[in-house]
Amino acid sequence: MVYIGIKDGKIALHGCGPNLPQGDNGLEMREIKDLTGGAIVGTLVSQINKDGRLYRPEELAKRKILKPGKKEVLVYEGGSYVIKADYTKTDLWNKATGEKVSLKIGEVPGDNLTETVNPYQHAVWEKGKWIVPDDVLASQAVQKRSELLKETDHLVMPDYPILNKDDFIKYRQLLRDITAQKKYPKSITWPVMPEINGGIE
Repeated sequence: MVYIGIKDGKIALHGCGPNLPQGDNGLEMREIKDLTGGAIVGTLVSQINKDGRLYRPEELAKRKILKPGKKEVLVYEGGSYVIKADYTKTDLWNKATGEKVSLKIGEVPGDNLTETVNPYQHAVWEKGKWIVPDDVLASQAVQKRSELLKETDHLVMPDYPILNKDDFIKYRQLLRDITAQKKYPKSITWPVMPEINGGIE
């Protein structure tokens, strides 16, 4: 077991296992500041026993000696425990590339990163949100339209035996006219494909 005590304003490692050193009589209770940013993370209110009593790391949070906050973690470094940023479990996206990124312990996201989920493959960050450019939306719409037209090509062939061929001719024309819609390409009202009349001419 690792034990730690307080000396000179630091949370210091004092030993492991059953044969622990007693520590210095100079261990004292004092106001401790976050070594990474100067913020007060806990106030010690009475003096540690003069026999040099030591605390286990898990006792730190209970006694509010050194308690990590949200997205922080307690790390042993350079002979003492310090609080560091911990965004390892936070999903972040690069505003410039739209790609998902991961940070290491101690790394803090800069202005180039956001926690806002990027739901689109070709989105760009603009005015505080992800948007898909109009040219990308238009390209996607044209591709979808081509696929829907292809699905019904055979139904409008002169020799294809259905009774409601005219319905499909109208449907296909509505597909071609989507580019004339007022909100195209941001918002598109797609025509509904009619059902095939099962009768045979």
